[in-house]
Amino acid sequence: MSFLGVVVGLALWSRIARVAMEVYGSLKGVDVTPILRAPNEKQISKLFRLLFVTSLAWMLLFGGIFAYIALSTSAAGWAWFFGGITVTPAFVLGASVYSLRRYRRNIQRAQP
Repeated sequence: MSFLGVVVGLALWSRIARVAMEVYGSLKGVDVTPILRAPNEKQISKLFRLLFVTSLAWMLLFGGIFAYIALSTSAAGWAWFFGGITVTPAFVLGASVYSLRRYRRNIQRAQP
């Protein structure tokens, strides 16, 4: 059940991220795609701070649901499901850090 929770968590996370980018773009009147393709250091720092805060809120919300279900009912399967959803930001943060390192390495290789 926890694997299913991780899969559902990743799908939910990607949907929330897409909606958040669309809302930000429409409120600011900018296209977010060029910012994500070639960000500067200030934008990267801002995105990682936002990612950290969002991950923390996600973990608190779904971790609370996980703890509530695990401690109050006998539905252990659902507790594992929400536990899987709770750890989703760990995968997202790991993938983001790996992508940032790869992006910076490619920039350094492109410079003479």
